[in-house]
Amino acid sequence: MNSCRALFGNMKCSPFETYFAEQKVWFWGVFRKDAAAFLFYGILFAFLLYYFPEDQVHIPPLKRQPHSHDQRIFLNVIIALLALVSMYINIFHGTPPHKGDVKHLFLRDNVNGHFGYLTVNILCVHVYYWPMCVLAELFRARRLEEDSQVVRKLIGFVYFTSILSGSFGIVLTILFLKFCWYEPKWRETVLELYQSRGFKWVGPKVLFLHVNQVFVSFLDVMVVKDKELLVKWTPSIYTIFGINGLIVVAYVVSVHINRFASNGQVPYPFLQMVLKSWKKEIIFIGAVAIFTNVCAMLLYFLVNLPA
Repeated sequence: MNSCRALFGNMKCSPFETYFAEQKVWFWGVFRKDAAAFLFYGILFAFLLYYFPEDQVHIPPLKRQPHSHDQRIFLNVIIALLALVSMYINIFHGTPPHKGDVKHLFLRDNVNGHFGYLTVNILCVHVYYWPMCVLAELFRARRLEEDSQVVRKLIGFVYFTSILSGSFGIVLTILFLKFCWYEPKWRETVLELYQSRGFKWVGPKVLFLHVNQVFVSFLDVMVVKDKELLVKWTPSIYTIFGINGLIVVAYVVSVHINRFASNGQVPYPFLQMVLKSWKKEIIFIGAVAIFTNVCAMLLYFLVNLPA
């Protein structure tokens, strides 16, 4: 038994040590869908950046001492690495389901693999968003925005989307705690099931993947971002409301598509009850959209506090 196995038990250093042969076949089938969904997000980010309106106003020079911007770059790098590690753990170190498990059926039959889960969508957004933040701050440190339209767009884009990214990070943490961690059916069908199969670290692992998001969201707007640029580039609260609402609706539409493709399977147990009637579904969509925008309002308030 190697040192990694002795320390972590069934949380293996190699992602496939606990997979049976048929589970490996299942995984790579799901992974192909994951790769396509990940590529879709990359194309979407490239499209949004390409059409992001360039601000004609000169981006103000750095006012603080150079070492303060170095600290900003360092924090961006650390959080970008956290996003990459979180995504890697979620995809490659997930608990392998047995044939017939809900997870096995859902991921096998849906159209976008692990991206059927809200968690993976938000983590994927952050995998693109945070490296873009790193590049934006590195370019700004070298004043490259003075001569490059692309750099100006990049800087504007990451500051424009800061509250949008942060609000869904907060929502992810709170919805996970409410509808999964403290939900008896989820604990029975997911947490306790995999713990009984020897995956003793599944609890701490999923907590880490979800709870770190709320801290990152507040850290971004309060510490990491340049206050002057954040105030300048943050969209109106009504624009934020509209974009967040569209994102919530888009995810619910994807749930319906996957539900149809996988013969009634849903990513989270509580959604079976929600989707039983259109009235409950409309109430649910409205509640999540409102809650997401309440989180956005909190971040918006923090952004606009006097320095």
